[in-house]
Amino acid sequence: MGRGGSVRLNQRQIEIFNAIMVHKSVTAAAAVLRTSQPTVSRELRELEKQIGFGVWGEFGYEDFQTLAKRP
Repeated sequence: MGRGGSVRLNQRQIEIFNAIMVHKSVTAAAAVLRTSQPTVSRELRELEKQIGFGVWGEFGYEDFQTLAKRP
């Protein structure tokens, strides 16, 4: 769906997104989540497809942090 539509994220997607934001690395997030980096990358791509934009590559980490803090 993405931009303007309703998006429903599952618990795992939220956990993965949170781990990436906290640890600033897909590899570190995978280690904390006790899974592989390719698995986290695949889940991140699915999440990005669902919401309609890239949370990591399109904006970059710092830009996304700024976007995430907007009211």
